[in-house]
Amino acid sequence: MKPPKGVTLVSAKYTNGYSFLFAFSNGKQSLVDFEPIISYGESLRKFLDPARFKKMRIDKVRGDIWWGKNWDMCFHIETYYGETEVGPIGKRSKAKNLTVVAGQYAEGYKVRIMFNDGTWKTVDFEPFLFVYDRGFMNKYRVINVFMRFKIEDGNIVWGKNWDLIFPVHELHAGKIKFSKKATDQGSV
Repeated sequence: MKPPKGVTLVSAKYTNGYSFLFAFSNGKQSLVDFEPIISYGESLRKFLDPARFKKMRIDKVRGDIWWGKNWDMCFHIETYYGETEVGPIGKRSKAKNLTVVAGQYAEGYKVRIMFNDGTWKTVDFEPFLFVYDRGFMNKYRVINVFMRFKIEDGNIVWGKNWDLIFPVHELHAGKIKFSKKATDQGSV
């Protein structure tokens, strides 16, 4: 998609797998998966090595991104602006599983969450944490403990053994569903 006139690339951040999160001067962001194009052609498969893939270079003025000394794989801003993946023409997938790709602590018990479709939602976990006694999960009521969430395997999780994990589609909707009459401590 061609960006509006004057829009430039501001930053590019590796997220996971074969994806980068691009930020543009108009405030728009694109989370782009390059795996379809890398695995399509023999000459690009060397970038399936994560160490090589993470070494993307950018020209913010022109919007070009490239890998390798000789621009072995390169794309202009029109290729990735507003897209979710870069693949061979006619080979782009229509649907992807919804996953969490980034999270930022907002305030209180709220977390701003980014999904692989490029949307951001702010989710308030306070109702879930405080509606009734949750036994061992009460430790997440301490704000400094709550703030130690991680993004793992496409989920936002708390604790070494994923003490707290929520359905991604509910997070994407912006609200966690749970029974206020639940008797099984720890169930969502």
